[in-house]
Amino acid sequence: MIKRIIGIISRFFLGIPRFFSDASEFNVKVAFWRYLAFCIPSKKGSGYIEAIFEYMNGELSVITEKYNRGEFERNAERLYDMKDKIPVFVCWWQGEESMPPLVKICYERIKSKLDDRLQLHLITEKNYINYVDLPQVILEKYKEKKITLIHLTDILRYDLARRYGGIWIDSTVYLTDSFVFDKYEEKYYSQAFSSADLCPAEPCMGKWCNFFFCGSENNVLFSYVYDGLIHWWKNHDKLIDYIIVDYVIRSGYFGSDTIKKEIDSVEPNNENMWLMANALNDPYDDSFYAELMRKNGFYKLSYKGNYVETLHNGNKTIYGYIVGKE
Repeated sequence: MIKRIIGIISRFFLGIPRFFSDASEFNVKVAFWRYLAFCIPSKKGSGYIEAIFEYMNGELSVITEKYNRGEFERNAERLYDMKDKIPVFVCWWQGEESMPPLVKICYERIKSKLDDRLQLHLITEKNYINYVDLPQVILEKYKEKKITLIHLTDILRYDLARRYGGIWIDSTVYLTDSFVFDKYEEKYYSQAFSSADLCPAEPCMGKWCNFFFCGSENNVLFSYVYDGLIHWWKNHDKLIDYIIVDYVIRSGYFGSDTIKKEIDSVEPNNENMWLMANALNDPYDDSFYAELMRKNGFYKLSYKGNYVETLHNGNKTIYGYIVGKE
């Protein structure tokens, strides 16, 4: 407890320059909530979310108004020939040979579930330019490290989605079955909770996710998110929140009836998405693994965890099982 108090006091002083920088870049209200969240990391509650959203919503009002007037690009150019296949996009910037073990497991799992309707596209630093044409200002800010790779990928995934439609799967998503691929036939599909209470203190309100989604090309939601992110980075050199993409979607959700209808059309699904991640170091059991495969169509994992293949007693873990299985 004392160590935590000392940490908060230390961050109180370290965060002062950050507060004034945020107040200059954004406004005092945003600066206050970001400062509070910096000093006490668990304080990203409703006040924080509303402060960030209020600013983002105002920032994106010009985009929202344009969409409500129907004045947006409806036919984003396809630069890559999909050969009449439904694209499945996965991104690992450094290429397949550089994938950590868990990412490689997830990638091989995706490949094993493909059928003749689908074509897998691994997006990398070397080939992304074959698929999209990002604005030069975005690429320059990425080179200057004003935009991180994670946030460049946010732009990239929605640019791919608006141009080609199909399915986006994060490289750390573990598929349990191929039925999720059938969702590409829907105009929009993503993971969704039955209640915001299952996803507390998140701007998405449990209504969408960005690690697995699919839909049709030239989808209004995909285009809105892409345009919103481009608008932000053209006008800012600084990130307002790590999950900025969720605030862009939230602006579209509350600002456009069309986007709201698309998001609300998705029935609750895959609500146990963290169950497997929390069990990777548990002892492997046939019945439990079978239950995992039944509960969800996919699970969100993380390659940054400290996983072991066997326990001290020699028993294999869930992680050890999927390493050997794949």
